[in-house]
Amino acid sequence: MKKYIIATLMLFIPCVTYALTMCARDNSLVISLDPRVVGADKTGANNPEYLWSVGFSYGTLVGEATCLSANEVERDLKDIPKGLHGKDNTSTDRLYCYCRMTHPALSGWGGSNIFANSTDCMNTCASYCARNVNTGETYLRKALFNSIGR
Repeated sequence: MKKYIIATLMLFIPCVTYALTMCARDNSLVISLDPRVVGADKTGANNPEYLWSVGFSYGTLVGEATCLSANEVERDLKDIPKGLHGKDNTSTDRLYCYCRMTHPALSGWGGSNIFANSTDCMNTCASYCARNVNTGETYLRKALFNSIGR
């Protein structure tokens, strides 16, 4: 039992050494999510599942996208479902693209882009999530990594 506890604690040591990194579990392997690291490849397109992914040297992040109206953005985002588009129940266009990571850990929603109309948001939101998580701009990666477990 003592060996198991020590081995488990040692898994977390690499993550403690980096101030700007977040730790996430992937099949009992602890990885360090560093918002400063740019992705190697990305996917996310006009798909009905609103899914996106970005490959990094430490593994692949997978996420989902949704389009929200201004009314929905002002609410608590933790209960927002993925794949919204069109208009909300007040007939307000969903123009705000939001993204969240689903693997290796579930993050909160982070904003990615604002579109001119609901159709554009619906058709390209997942692509924008992938692009913005992948690029050198760290704001979305920080938002996702810092909201894991919240």
